[in-house]
This record gives sequence, structure tokens and C-alpha cells, in this order.
Amino acid sequence: MLTDNELLQQFKAVEQMDEDDKSTIKKLIDAFITKRKIQQLAL
Repeated sequence: MLTDNELLQQFKAVEQMDEDDKSTIKKLIDAFITKRKIQQLAL
């Protein structure tokens, strides 16, 4: 369950965007998650 209210509001705003914008945001999130995973593997 999402408990960060600011993040929840941001996701709600993203839900209202068109599919192209949503796709771009999803790609950005995926890139950050992938970067973090790679950094953790490098430790």
C-alpha cells in the first residue's frame, strides 16, 4: 500500500495524462529503479 501522500497525489495526476506522457513517466521510473539496482549490485 502506498503511504507517501505526495507520491500518491503525483501518481493520481499521472493517471489523468495521455498515454504518451504516462509511458514516458513509466520509463523514467524504470530507469531510476534499474540504476538503483545496479548500484546495489556494485557494492
